[in-house]
Amino acid sequence: GKSTAQVLKAIKIGIQEPGSIIWLCSETFDTSRGTQQRVFSELCPPQFVAHGVYKPQSGYHDKTVVWHNGTEFHFMSYDAGFEVAQGAQKVRFIGLDEEPLDRQFYEECFMRTADNPRGQIAFSMTWLHGFTWAYHDLFMSGKPYVEVIQGEVGDNDANLPPRTTDALKA
Repeated sequence: GKSTAQVLKAIKIGIQEPGSIIWLCSETFDTSRGTQQRVFSELCPPQFVAHGVYKPQSGYHDKTVVWHNGTEFHFMSYDAGFEVAQGAQKVRFIGLDEEPLDRQFYEECFMRTADNPRGQIAFSMTWLHGFTWAYHDLFMSGKPYVEVIQGEVGDNDANLPPRTTDALKA
């Protein structure tokens, strides 16, 4: 689904642009461990990993994976507060799985990518919390640096059991 697509994009950047700094962020550490970190561990070529071991019960030990090519993947959660996104790193890609309710978390992420000419932030989300700041200030903004790609669950035939897609199309 959408979370897998986001992790695949992160891995692709890590392969194509050695030395990149990539953040994958989720609502809570539990959702990070159970979704982003799990999917990453399943899709990441093990021979690329210089540092980082995934354990289903605890995720990646220090929430970081480093590849032999110098690419760093950092797993963060919104519930840790916007302060975890502060710092001087130039981040190449930030994947936000679901929307951070605290707009300040997004703003800190934006600052980490703003001075990187190839910096990107990608949301993979549904409107779980209704039409919040992300809907009004990004989705509906018309800003030239905001690209919206929409999909529907029914478009996801490859990842859903046939009975589910049949029910959605009925």
